[in-house]
Amino acid sequence: MQQVRVERSQIKDRSNLNPLTGYIAVEIEVCSREKHGIDSYLHIGSGDIEIEYDRKRIINEINKIRAYRWVNEADLRKFTNLITIEEYVDFQRLQEPVNARRIISIPGSSIKGNIRSRIELTLRPKEGRSISCLTYQTFLQREPIKGMRGWRHYRIWRHAVENPREPRCNATKWRNVCVVCNILGAPGLASLINIGTFYLKNPDIPVEKLEQRNERIIAAKPRTVFSGSITFRGLTTDELGLLMIGMGQKADGPSIVLIGKHKYITFAGRLMGRVVYNIKRVGIDSECSGEDGIKPGAVYEEGGVRDFIIECLNAADRKYGDYIEIIDEHSKAIEVNKT
Repeated sequence: MQQVRVERSQIKDRSNLNPLTGYIAVEIEVCSREKHGIDSYLHIGSGDIEIEYDRKRIINEINKIRAYRWVNEADLRKFTNLITIEEYVDFQRLQEPVNARRIISIPGSSIKGNIRSRIELTLRPKEGRSISCLTYQTFLQREPIKGMRGWRHYRIWRHAVENPREPRCNATKWRNVCVVCNILGAPGLASLINIGTFYLKNPDIPVEKLEQRNERIIAAKPRTVFSGSITFRGLTTDELGLLMIGMGQKADGPSIVLIGKHKYITFAGRLMGRVVYNIKRVGIDSECSGEDGIKPGAVYEEGGVRDFIIECLNAADRKYGDYIEIIDEHSKAIEVNKT
């Protein structure tokens, strides 16, 4: 297999606000049949498990013993039958900043990783060259056969992964980085994108416990919405266009994006990991210079958001169009599973 050469350029000034600095308010919605034609579930694990117990009964039993002697280890072991460890891998749960409730959430790192991987995979190599490295790549001697680890991923993103690329960017060793690392960071290089935690917006939709073979998870159901924000610093319009591509944005609206565990398969009979990034609002810092008609201090809402997205996508196409290959990963995953 021919190794792909990665084109790299000078590292951007991380302190510069120009041309565009601002924020993007985003909602991530788990796909539902009513709005997207399919019902999906979502699991992004925290590694936590549930422990269920009758606290009141245990305290009462301990107090009975305490009435006449100390409680020892042998006594405590008698209460183990009152404690159940539910081996469900939980959804990420963090404290809500406003009212301190413990609610499910999606870590910003998971979202950033999802966006980054989609940008890297969308920027296909051309004539043995690529403008993006791959954060994670496996050097294969041949195409993985069905059933091997990663065979679905390979068949969906074949155009991006069949030929290995030069090693990923490392700013501790080199002065130049690829376009994606210049935006999203690399070893020794800070990111120009910051993504906070996305919190559950509609807690009225309960999570569901799913089980298949020996694996048990807690998943968000269709129509569940997570809300959060993305801030950016010193990006050009075309670089913002790459960010839009990473969120599955197209000129005619957002497309379905895959994220989380089991996204390429079904789990317990449920389709997993199908979400849509809905951009609700964009704000541009008043201190930056602006670019391509996007003015400092501008705020884009409702219909204006779509105009902003299209402007960014067009700028990305003008600069990187030879390398961009948009894949409908949802449809492709279904097609691959039928083979």
